[in-house]
Amino acid sequence: MKPESPHEVWVALRSKSASDNVIEIASIPSTVQTGYGPVRYALDDSGSPRLLIPCTWVDGLESLTKLSGPSLSVRLSSLQGQSGRSIYIDLTLATPALSKVFAELCQEILRRLSAGGNPADAVSNTIQDFRALLADPSSQVVSETAIGGLIGELLFLLKITQGGNSSASAWTGPIGQRHDFRTRKGAVEVKTSLRKATARIHIHGIEQLTAPAGSPLWLAHFRIERASSGRLSVSTLVEELVGQGVSPHELSSRLAAIGCMDPHSLAWNGQSYELEGFDLYSVTEGFPKLDSALFEGGTLPLGVSELIYQIDLSVARDYLVSESDLKIVIEEMSQ
Repeated sequence: MKPESPHEVWVALRSKSASDNVIEIASIPSTVQTGYGPVRYALDDSGSPRLLIPCTWVDGLESLTKLSGPSLSVRLSSLQGQSGRSIYIDLTLATPALSKVFAELCQEILRRLSAGGNPADAVSNTIQDFRALLADPSSQVVSETAIGGLIGELLFLLKITQGGNSSASAWTGPIGQRHDFRTRKGAVEVKTSLRKATARIHIHGIEQLTAPAGSPLWLAHFRIERASSGRLSVSTLVEELVGQGVSPHELSSRLAAIGCMDPHSLAWNGQSYELEGFDLYSVTEGFPKLDSALFEGGTLPLGVSELIYQIDLSVARDYLVSESDLKIVIEEMSQ
């Protein structure tokens, strides 16, 4: 059975008429059992959402409280029920701005519990995966370059998931891979310019435009510009991807890995943009680039630890992928 929407249950609890009065505080049981009773939805005194996971005492259980952060309270609560007192792992949201992320975290905990996970591991591992709830969103400062770069990658992910493939597994840059996107059919490096007219992009290192062994490499170039009521933002693109069927958990894990703890926060959504252009280039022999083949041993000279250079794509027009071939590339990257 698919777990219910936590957000909808908390809304019902706020009506003050939905509690089943089984334990000493107002709560609603979920459809997921841990072996010690159902996981329960509740609210704290201020109305913030709360999840209660029944468990039994084991050595190390108290270490879960160390997972608390500025946005999430993790504690152990003993609550009176009809058959005595029970221990609950008690999760409470402390930052309203992260309500959507908290609901996603709770859904993932319920999923892991319904698959047979034990309460302590399900809670600990899910919080570690999300990590957003351990950050202070009010203190985050994000450069416009970082925002633009993420928008470009989300735009490309949107393209390759429109055909029915709802997996974000091809988005490999956030998980430490050399290129932003990689499948068995090839790799794509994504660059985003914040002005319509610009053709210059920065390349970081000699590996970024080095093709994978035996596979093609393409360079995707998005051109976006600020617009006061623009249709592009990190938040709207994430919502569109989720609406298209991409797993919120899969997205959250990758976003957190690149420092975007809350894709709906003001830090990542201070500006909105419009898409002004998109080109795809085939990075083949003759394309203007520096790669590992130019350096002895395929590495930078001794004493040189970093290389950042600029490419003028106006001299690479011969490598533009045609409209018909572009569709083929998108299909191949969708597999």
